[in-house]
Amino acid sequence: MPASDRLKRRLGLACRAAFVLAAAAALAAALVPPEDHPPELLGWDKANHALAFAVLAGLGALGFARARPLRLALLLVLFGGAIELLQATPLAHRDADLLDVVADAAGVLAAAWPALWLRRKLGLGRDLPGGEC
Repeated sequence: MPASDRLKRRLGLACRAAFVLAAAAALAAALVPPEDHPPELLGWDKANHALAFAVLAGLGALGFARARPLRLALLLVLFGGAIELLQATPLAHRDADLLDVVADAAGVLAAAWPALWLRRKLGLGRDLPGGEC
C-alpha cells in the first residue's frame, strides 16, 4: 500500500475517533444539570451550538469521507434534535429550545463547504475501504 494511502487511512481514523469523542462531549454537555454546566465558550448559547456542530460536521466529512454529505448533515441535525428531546425530559433538568436545533443546522451548513473542499483536496474517500456513513 502506498504511503499516501496509509496516511489517508490514518487521517480518516483519527477524524472518526475525534468525531465520536466530540459527539459524546456535546451530548454530555447538553445533559449536564445547569448548575454543573461548563462556562459558555463563546458567551452565547447559540454560537456554542453552531461551533459544536461545525466541528462535528468537519470531522464527520473528513472521517466518513465516503459518506454522502447530505446524509451526514441530516444525521447531525437529527442528533441535535435528539439532544433537545432528551433535554425536554424531566430527568435532564434542562430546557429544550428549537432554536438550538436551528443553530446546530447553521453550524453544519457553515462547515459543509470548507470540509467538503478539504476532503476533495486531500483525495479522501476515493477507493479506500471504511468511513461509510
